[in-house]
Amino acid sequence: MGLKIRVVGRCGYKTKYMRHSRVQTEVKNKEIEIEGMKIEEVNSAKYLGTTMNADNLIEEEINERIAAGNRSFFANKKIFQSKLITRKTKERLYHTVIRPVVV
Repeated sequence: MGLKIRVVGRCGYKTKYMRHSRVQTEVKNKEIEIEGMKIEEVNSAKYLGTTMNADNLIEEEINERIAAGNRSFFANKKIFQSKLITRKTKERLYHTVIRPVVV
């Protein structure tokens, strides 16, 4: 049985790994080699849309979500500033378009 790893590409350019630990320990050999291909170690990666990092900190994820919310708001800025659209419609738009991006 064991662990099966499929190294993608000729150089394994898509396959990467990240080391997580509660205790900071110094590792001598940081390179992993599978079938002659070296696998790159990364400090942060996106997994299922969430940014994970080796230090288990979430500041980077929070900053990315705030930036995504800002992009979403400014993409619809003219709609929110329009006097032809009611406040209730703008609130519904905010709850359906912008808030899900941040949360």
